Amino acid sequence: MREVELSVSILKDLVSIEKDTKELSSLGSLLEIFEDVLENKQDSPYFVDVGYHQLVLSSSSQARAVTIDPAHVKEIEESIESTGKLREPLFVQEGTASGKSDVENGVHRFNAAGNLIKRGVIDHSFRIPVIMIPYKLKSTVSAALHTMQMILNEQSAPKKPNTTSDIKKYMLTEARRQNLDLNKEDDYTYLLNKCQIIYRNKTLQSLKSLLTRAKKQQVQDRSDVFHGTVADFKKVYIQAHDIKAESHVKVKGKKVETYNDEFVVFLSTLGGNMIKSHSAALNYKYETTLPVNGVFACQDSGGDSSTVIESRKTFFKELYYCYARNEKLSPGSGGALMPYDNIFIIPQNIAEFKYSDVVCQAENWMDKECYIKVSRDQILESFGGSIPFEDEWLYKEKKLN
Repeated sequence: MREVELSVSILKDLVSIEKDTKELSSLGSLLEIFEDVLENKQDSPYFVDVGYHQLVLSSSSQARAVTIDPAHVKEIEESIESTGKLREPLFVQEGTASGKSDVENGVHRFNAAGNLIKRGVIDHSFRIPVIMIPYKLKSTVSAALHTMQMILNEQSAPKKPNTTSDIKKYMLTEARRQNLDLNKEDDYTYLLNKCQIIYRNKTLQSLKSLLTRAKKQQVQDRSDVFHGTVADFKKVYIQAHDIKAESHVKVKGKKVETYNDEFVVFLSTLGGNMIKSHSAALNYKYETTLPVNGVFACQDSGGDSSTVIESRKTFFKELYYCYARNEKLSPGSGGALMPYDNIFIIPQNIAEFKYSDVVCQAENWMDKECYIKVSRDQILESFGGSIPFEDEWLYKEKKLN
């Protein structure tokens, strides 16, 4: 009953800091159930043995970021074979319609028992210990169900401990469920304190790091802008333009990936990306005769639609600076150091927005018609007139009827 004892301790601490009435009621009901099991053990009305076929996995049974670990299931199978029983009870809710109870925690143990029964290693009459939530309390405990799953996963073997991905998923789920804004200090502190209680074996610094990542993810999820990694942006560009990758061209002695016999260079103003990408593009242009397409995206995951436009401005200003600098040092050489045959601006603003008194249309990154294409000739003509960019390179104005 060590697991139950630890769960009672954690639930008491959570109740002590909770202010939300619904959450408090849910945690309080779970605390009463686990306290009863701790005091009365097998004599508790909540502690029962059931057959495997009386159970079914619920839709919310797996709170983890990664659902099933076959190796962990195998370990539990071996434990059941050697001891003839499950060491720890499953956490289930009493069902009605199907006559079966829903497994909310203990997916790996449930699957291990099922595998052994199917293989004939153990009998169909094998009994599984469970802590049963009565059906009448189902709606009451629902608010804290995910939290209870996390608490139970933190216990000792045969549980599989929560991973950093599991914890981050929990943070995001709780923030969404409780309508928390992690940019607000009170909401951030509340969730951090809650996680400190649940994840007692994790350091404060590690939890802060995960919660900060969750905060950034929340900003991104709520944003009206499509954000992604370099790999994400390359993928959507390739899919939108229906092009295929090949790797038969060598540059500086190494095979380089091309797309439909063109080089595609990902560009952004994040860190030193632009310098490295520009250098790669110059190498491609110097050593081959294939076209070079620059593909630009704003990688500021905390930005909004205006941030995207400003990032596009910055990119063209930086490109113009390279051109103007070379022109000053060696008149007539600016264009020679412009390696891009075309610049493609990845659509990122997924909703209509207003910028500098202009209503801009929404963009769909999977629609090639939404990509802004700027040719080398257009760029050099504008740069030659000392104009770093044209407005139509930054956004598409919505056409009013």
